[in-house]
Amino acid sequence: MNATGWEAYTTIGNTSADRLATCLYKAAEKNLKGKKIRKDTTDGDPDKESNFYVLKHTSCPAVLTENFFQDNKSDVDYLTSEIGFN
Repeated sequence: MNATGWEAYTTIGNTSADRLATCLYKAAEKNLKGKKIRKDTTDGDPDKESNFYVLKHTSCPAVLTENFFQDNKSDVDYLTSEIGFN
């Protein structure tokens, strides 16, 4: 398949989870050199937003990350490599 990369979701709107997601994006950009980092900057921050139940119904800031794709051979090769495993 063609989907590839790393991304993070928070709930819709400006929440404390947005700050956490921004920190995760900074770490991803530093540590995942050469890998696709999927973003949505339309609201001023890099995370994607959705009202996923697991994000919306928590009592603490929550970020859901998608760490590459299991149906993409290149992503699986990376995830099972020495560098991807660490």
